[in-house]
Amino acid sequence: MGFKETMLFMLNMINKSLQVELNNFFEVILKREDTISKQAFSENRQKINPNAFIELNDKIVDVIYEECDEYKLWNGYRLTAIDGTTIELPNTETLRNEFGYAKNQHTSVAIARASASCLFDVLNKIVIKSKIYRFETSERKIALELISEIKKVSSIKDLILFDRGYPSIELMSTLIESNIYFVMRLKNNVFKKKINVEKQDQIIEITHDKKTYKVRVIKFYLDSETEEVLVTNLFDESMKIQEFKELYFKRWGIEIKYDEFNHKNFLSFIINSYFLLFTSYLF
Repeated sequence: MGFKETMLFMLNMINKSLQVELNNFFEVILKREDTISKQAFSENRQKINPNAFIELNDKIVDVIYEECDEYKLWNGYRLTAIDGTTIELPNTETLRNEFGYAKNQHTSVAIARASASCLFDVLNKIVIKSKIYRFETSERKIALELISEIKKVSSIKDLILFDRGYPSIELMSTLIESNIYFVMRLKNNVFKKKINVEKQDQIIEITHDKKTYKVRVIKFYLDSETEEVLVTNLFDESMKIQEFKELYFKRWGIEIKYDEFNHKNFLSFIINSYFLLFTSYLF
């Protein structure tokens, strides 16, 4: 069982005992009468560099956006969202040392956890990039890493939706310098007060590292009479307040995706999402 076969087996969802799945895999997929023990498979698995999964995911994402012409765009933009979550890991000393930990609220037991974030195509339901860091790493720092990676390789016009935890002058200036479009929701804090505007739709200037940038501020009220404030670098005058309101709430797709992650094994979910595409790529 070589590298290709080991990877393909790992990409398949295992529902039965490991040995039964191995026997079925050799018989149905590989068309072979022999098989290997679960101990031999575990030894093969330990030899695989985890970066192989990252490279496979990057490859299939490239194929989708470069060779397929059926994926959805929003007004010519690839509509994405960035958000973060925490992942509870197998509670081993090695993982606690590597990723950090949180204390259980009822006991003093340390539970291994990590911070994770992903760039998610909300229209096509594709995880484009994802990162996992130490538990205490800020979501904004991970977002900057994701942005740095996509601007190196992507030729697609991106529009990223951000929730209330992300807005900062540094992040906005980085996105503008990278020719990436954004819509950010502001929370009711000091930062929101700094860019307070009189009009519901107004262009203002922000400054970072002695450079000045223009951004557009959109204000509207929800049905609950709560005021929402969005900041964007989309200056198209044909886009009115209602359209921005509808656009921002498309971000809800990433919340649904994280809910799925929380109810399934995180890695297994990602693997199975791409199983059929990976199968054709490997063979």
